[in-house]
Amino acid sequence: MSKQLYIVACVATKPPHRAAACDLYRSDWFVKARAYVEQRRAPWLILSALHGLIDPNAMIDPYELTLNNLSTADRHMWGCMMAQQLGSVSATYRSCDIVLFAGRASVPMEGLGIGEGRGICASRAE
Repeated sequence: MSKQLYIVACVATKPPHRAAACDLYRSDWFVKARAYVEQRRAPWLILSALHGLIDPNAMIDPYELTLNNLSTADRHMWGCMMAQQLGSVSATYRSCDIVLFAGRASVPMEGLGIGEGRGICASRAE
């Protein structure tokens, strides 16, 4: 198994029909990031504003949600969902480093201390 797990953020450019997640996102940036990861024959996942972490082969419908359009509270909720999903993923890929290709909006708790981030996740779960 590869020593790295890649996570590639989704992009807004999508066709108007259902497709495998790896084929749904079509920006130049995504195509290049996908090619980079696939050349390394490493496992990878897609980071989606709607679905969280998804398998590149999962069939999904196009959608119009971006992290940039979410409120601060919704981004924090998304961050809590991501923390849970990353916990599950890290159990599967124990010996792998995680390499994230994403923009600033994918860091919903940036600037918060650990206690502040945990407090937000705990309060939203109640």
